[in-house]
Amino acid sequence: MVDDGWKKPVFILKWMNKYFDSLMEKLDAIQNMFGTSGDADVSSADIRLGKKAYNGTTLVTGTMPENVAVAETLAAGEAYVIPQGYHDGTGKVTADSLASQTDGTATAAQILSGKTAYVDGKKVTGSMGNKAGTTVEASAVTQDDTNTYFNVPAAGYYDTNSKVYTPNSNLGKLKECMELTNNTKMIIAYAYFNFIPYNCNQESVAYVEPVIISDLKSDATIAKHYYHQHSIDSIITFTYNSTNQELTTNYTGTGTPIIVKKYYE
Repeated sequence: MVDDGWKKPVFILKWMNKYFDSLMEKLDAIQNMFGTSGDADVSSADIRLGKKAYNGTTLVTGTMPENVAVAETLAAGEAYVIPQGYHDGTGKVTADSLASQTDGTATAAQILSGKTAYVDGKKVTGSMGNKAGTTVEASAVTQDDTNTYFNVPAAGYYDTNSKVYTPNSNLGKLKECMELTNNTKMIIAYAYFNFIPYNCNQESVAYVEPVIISDLKSDATIAKHYYHQHSIDSIITFTYNSTNQELTTNYTGTGTPIIVKKYYE
């Protein structure tokens, strides 16, 4: 009969004999764990914020920043610095559309031919004619009391070396081609001659009495006689057409009169 003092040691021996293999496996595992713990190099910065892990025998609490659902939008040429830390995969970096960054208003006709630009995200190739340094004939020539105006014959780019011309023969006919506006109240016309007087070597200027057309709603024909070089009779006839509001002239005689017509509002 076993003494009570030996009961516990005997129980332990029997238990160890029964579970020896299993116990040794666990002890070996513990030994291996602590034996290799010196290889661990994790720090708090390597562990997500609030999470814990052992570095050998030391419990480490993570301090790695959490970056959840980061959202950034970049324009052309911009950069985004990715923040250090943990990203959960829901963040997104988006580039602005090209249209939002090229909000121009130019059309192809407003861009020099052969040149390109981006407008509302689309590449536009210019179609504007390049007239730089060219000499072109005016498509129309008009005058008022103080200026002469030359219309360019075609749209395009003209630089300071470009020129617009009209034959000299056009300049004496400008007033005769002038269009009346509905606001015109009166037309005053007159004529003058440049001629060499009888027995005189210097050129003289002689004027015909002005003609005034104040009633623009009625046709009118007005003849003006003019005498120069002694007895030669010249006649200038002014004819006003109220339908198209045009004043024309007809001349019979010698010399060449210069007709001037002015329109007053």
